[in-house]
Amino acid sequence: MTAMQQRAFIISPIGKPNSPQRRLADWVRAQIIGPACQIATGGALGLEAIRSDEDQLTGPIMESVIASILNDRVVFAVLAYDRPNVYYELALAKAAGRKVIILRWSKEKTHFDVQGYRMIEFAYDPRKEEPSPADPSLVETVAGFVRNVMQTESHQSTAFGRYDPLARNHRQFRFYERFKDLAVKKRPGAEVELYTDFFTEAQDSLTLSGMTLQHFTSYNFEYDTSDGQTLCFPDLVAYLTLVKGVNVRAVLLHPENPAIPAMIADTSRKRHEAEVKQVRAQCAQSLDSWRTIAEDISRANAYADAPRKGTVEVVALENSTLNYRLTLSEKRMLLTPYFHQLRFNSEAPCVEVQAGTPFYEAVRQDLETVIASDRREPREPMVAGVGQP
Repeated sequence: MTAMQQRAFIISPIGKPNSPQRRLADWVRAQIIGPACQIATGGALGLEAIRSDEDQLTGPIMESVIASILNDRVVFAVLAYDRPNVYYELALAKAAGRKVIILRWSKEKTHFDVQGYRMIEFAYDPRKEEPSPADPSLVETVAGFVRNVMQTESHQSTAFGRYDPLARNHRQFRFYERFKDLAVKKRPGAEVELYTDFFTEAQDSLTLSGMTLQHFTSYNFEYDTSDGQTLCFPDLVAYLTLVKGVNVRAVLLHPENPAIPAMIADTSRKRHEAEVKQVRAQCAQSLDSWRTIAEDISRANAYADAPRKGTVEVVALENSTLNYRLTLSEKRMLLTPYFHQLRFNSEAPCVEVQAGTPFYEAVRQDLETVIASDRREPREPMVAGVGQP
């Protein structure tokens, strides 16, 4: 599965190899679910159908099953051979507010507890050595259900019409002990861990906020795109803006921001002064680099034929500060607070928050308030011994 490919988890009877249960499960996956996922995603193989016996995740198998039920983009349930594990996992999915696409074998008894659910019936003859292909109209029907799920939220706001869904807080908030634990891919010798998906999933906007944002201007770190390219971050910005039409915004501190000394971890006076000087230099260098990126995108937009053109906005906070590093898209955000006792922000804990939650909206509005307030206030003059080392 590629970095941009999403998963469809199949709750299914599995059985032993070559058993009737396994043959049916393989047939449903190959003849119905796989083709339907491909049709629903325009033939781009953007949705990979996975059963628990095919999952390569490590750890206890039921932990992987539950994680897939909770987190995978689409969930199928195949009702056949009256398997208890299928009904148990279907109940978990329903308790989690998942929109399960239920496929029922025509020979399967419809139990009372699931009679109220919409099901797609399929015919399958286990006596045949080579069962007939699935009806194309059936595959198209299933593809329609997949499209409907993909075009809406992956989870319903309630379970069984009235209750809080299982693991809702886990979906809305995900905590990491250290920012660096988010590494997705790492080049040999690289010191900055990457979190590619936060960038490449953006469709409308992407905001990056931090003290310097200098590492984003480096050409030494690579990121994967949905069409198989591997790009350094400046080139990734060009891909996001010129190809996808995403508006990118960089929010960093102006090198003469008087608040910089207070944001540096407490050390000896001499060392503190040296680090403040270094941070100011990094801010200046990063600001120049980001402005160059923005100018390059602006020039490219003048010649681009793309119907939708993204822009790059660079915001240098002259007086205000944000006490966290932030990656914000229209889908989610990643927030890492600044801690004085930690010299490197990558060592700090961070939280991933889904869009639409009160926390996400509060941070997003706070960011806009800080930017607007800073633009109204002229930068205070630097005073030796106060605003600078």
